[in-house]
This record gives sequence, C-alpha cells and structure tokens, in this order.
Amino acid sequence: LRRYIHLQRLYGAGDIALAPQKEDQSRNLMVQAAHLIPSAPDGWFPTILNESTALIRFADETTIEALPGTLTAARSDRIRFLLATEMAFWSDDAKQWTGLIGAFGSGMTTFAVIESTANGFGNTYSQMWEDKDNGYQHYFFSVWENPNHTPEWREQTIRDTRATASYAAQ
Repeated sequence: LRRYIHLQRLYGAGDIALAPQKEDQSRNLMVQAAHLIPSAPDGWFPTILNESTALIRFADETTIEALPGTLTAARSDRIRFLLATEMAFWSDDAKQWTGLIGAFGSGMTTFAVIESTANGFGNTYSQMWEDKDNGYQHYFFSVWENPNHTPEWREQTIRDTRATASYAAQ
C-alpha cells in the first residue's frame, strides 16, 4: 500500500483501488492509508476533500477507494493502481475480476498487485497464476523467506491448526 501511494504521487492521474476479500479488510486498508498520508513528505498530497472508511478524495480529483470483494464494487474507469488481496478466496472471483478490469483507466497503464494464499485449483487466481503468458509478472514468496519460519515452526503450526496433509502442502 505504501508503494502504491508513492506511485500515485509520482505518476498521478489515477486512482488507487483496494480490493480485499471482505469488507472489514477494506476498512483496515483504508485506516492504514489514512495513517500513511500524514507521514509523507511535505507537498506530496493535495488537500483531502473528504475521508471515510471507504474513500479518500484529494483536491486533484484522485482517490484511494476500498472496493469490497463484491460484484458491484468497481464503479470507476480511472483505476490506475489496484491492490487485490486474497483473491483466491473471493466469493465470486471471476465476476469481481471482470468488473475490476472494466474499471481500469483507459489510455494509461494500470499497475495491479494481486496476491493470495493458495485455495485449491481452478479459481481465477489459480488460473492467472498457471497462465505464464497472460501479461502479468509472477512472483512467489515462500513461507520460508521469513527467518522465523523454521521446520520446527511449521510442525508446530500444523499441530496447532490440526491441518490435514493436503492443506499443509498448500
């Protein structure tokens, strides 16, 4: 989120859309955005015209908007920066993704970060991940990149969550 706010200020001319799995996660991301703005360098942000748990609108007409993972969430044609979280868990992922694509700004590049943990196979996120020629850069960040995630940590987590072998493999 911090990088997107930085990109919006550098490149302007576009809105940031936050599309998490659930509405309460939208509010959490908006709270994070509201906390980042005051710590930005002087002059980075124009005056905030209005601010709520779903929208921050600036005087230069750009916005940061939380779009819950619902079919009717995308209402703009100016999305330039999209942060889609836990996409594999969206309730109607194919329709939601289609709505978001339709809201991408025309005539400009849209920067999209789509992240998720595994949730089986065949969902929209899984299909996008498997299709290496779809125009998206694919990056995998392993649970093992966290130095606290040792083999002992994994075994304890499996015991604590009573995970099945197939769930632990995901």
